[in-house]
Amino acid sequence: MHAKKDGEALLSDALCEKTGQDVQQSREQSREKIIYLLRENPAVIQNDLVAALHLSVKTIEKHIMNLKTDGIIRRVGPDKGGHGEVIDA
Repeated sequence: MHAKKDGEALLSDALCEKTGQDVQQSREQSREKIIYLLRENPAVIQNDLVAALHLSVKTIEKHIMNLKTDGIIRRVGPDKGGHGEVIDA
């Protein structure tokens, strides 16, 4: 019975690792899609990103915040009438 628990633990660890990799890959894909959409239409609004990516408003907000922090995008102009810009390095 002890060997079964060790096997279950190994399987559980492998599943957690795989799930973590899937989450990281999904996160990267979402970031890339946001960058693509901003390049295609700098005036895209948050609700458009929510609809296009099928993510929550909070998730989109986090992605945008992280993209700004990483220096990948920036806001140009005022909150109303401004637009997002992808910074080309």
